[in-house]
Amino acid sequence: MTTSPRLINNNGLTSSLLDLQNPQLPTLATVLGRHPEIQISRSMEPKFFGRNYRRGWEWYGQQFSGAERHRLRGEASTMYTSSYRSYQHTPQLIRHHLGIIPLIYLVRHPLRRIESHWRHWRGRVNDCPPFHQLLESKALKQRVVEASLYHQQLMRYRRWFPAESIHCLTTEELNANPVESLNVILKFLGQPPEPLSSFSQRNCP
Repeated sequence: MTTSPRLINNNGLTSSLLDLQNPQLPTLATVLGRHPEIQISRSMEPKFFGRNYRRGWEWYGQQFSGAERHRLRGEASTMYTSSYRSYQHTPQLIRHHLGIIPLIYLVRHPLRRIESHWRHWRGRVNDCPPFHQLLESKALKQRVVEASLYHQQLMRYRRWFPAESIHCLTTEELNANPVESLNVILKFLGQPPEPLSSFSQRNCP
């Protein structure tokens, strides 16, 4: 999101919320989408700069219908920091097509994230290895453990974006101080702070 939005077919992305399978990321996007100057993509996780890249700009533009009414636009594809093959060029694609835009990187405690992701995977896969064998499974290590290597994921973006264009935030910080955290995000996006009533506790993640 930016106060001088870069347009791609009049429906371009001007910000992105980054994280890998953080359950609070869509919630944060929903709250930001209530701001009158901010539009979140129709599909909150279009994953365009990854596995859906071949769908083309027309498909992506449809995610931002009515964008001319908003100064800021963004999405919350939780896989944009993934090490999966279909996302290995995501930082380059974003930079190539959109230039330097503000990026919000929301993370949670790495060990809690690993535990949560493993429980999720265990519920989907019958032969999922037990927790103590995570590092012995190559596939599970990539899916569950490597996703919590935040510095490694962040450095992929630092190759293409300056530090000042990336705002890092923890879910613990967001939960403890939701209004303050949201206003810090708005400042990062070049917007004035909102009054407390705009982001009440019931509206925050």
